[in-house]
This record gives sequence, C-alpha cells and structure tokens, in this order.
Amino acid sequence: MYEIFGVFGVEWEQLIIQVLNFTLIAFILWRYLYTPLIELIEKRREETIKAVAHAERIATELREAEAKRKEILSKAAMEAEEMLAQARTQAKTQAAALLQEAQARAARIVEEAEARAETLKRTQLEAAKSEIAKLVVLGIEKVLRKGTPAP
Repeated sequence: MYEIFGVFGVEWEQLIIQVLNFTLIAFILWRYLYTPLIELIEKRREETIKAVAHAERIATELREAEAKRKEILSKAAMEAEEMLAQARTQAKTQAAALLQEAQARAARIVEEAEARAETLKRTQLEAAKSEIAKLVVLGIEKVLRKGTPAP
C-alpha cells in the first residue's frame, strides 16, 4: 500500500501535516466563524419570527379596533337619531303646549276686553241715562216754565 501511495507521489509526512493543518483550520473556522455565524443567523431568524408574530398580532388588534370603532360609531349614530327623534317629539309637545297656552291667554284677553267693553258700555249707558234724565228734567222744567205764567 505504501508503494501505491509512492507511485502517485504521496509523501506521508506531508500528508499528515496537511491533514493536521486542515483539521486545525477546520476547527478554528468552526469555532470562531461557523458557530457564531450560525448563532447570528438563528438569532435573526427568531427575531424575524417574533416580528412577524408581533405584526400579525398588531394587525389583528387593528382589525378588532376598527370593528369596535364601527360598532361605536353605529351605536352613536343610533343614539343621536334617537335623541333627535325625542327632541323633535318634545319640541312638538312644547309647541302644542305653547300654542294652547297662547290661545288660552288670547281667549282671556278677549274675555277681559269684552268685560271692560261691557263695563264701559254700562258706564256710558248710565252716564247717557243720567244725562238724558237731566235733559228731560230740564226740558220739562222749560216746558213747565213756558206753560205756566210767571207771577
């Protein structure tokens, strides 16, 4: 076997040195380059996985927040519509009450005016009766004075 290696020009001392040299360089590269590089790649892979999971969680939370926002806006719109309907109903009720109150007040004012007019009419009628009675008395006095000779 040594003869076969010799025929091909293999020298044992050189071969052993080359094997030791290769082993030493492979160990150094494995220890100081390959292992840290694999750890760095693994660390970045884990960070990427965490970032993707975090992004998915944020996207889910965003969808939930958007759904909640739409629900809140929908409820707010419904409540606003309800409040508006109540306000309209209340305004109609108040308008009807104010109209009724104004009509009642107008009716009272008319009644008071009619009562004052009636009182004024009676007062004027009494005054006119009194005036007519005075005029009649004066007229009768005048007729009586003219019809009876003076002494």
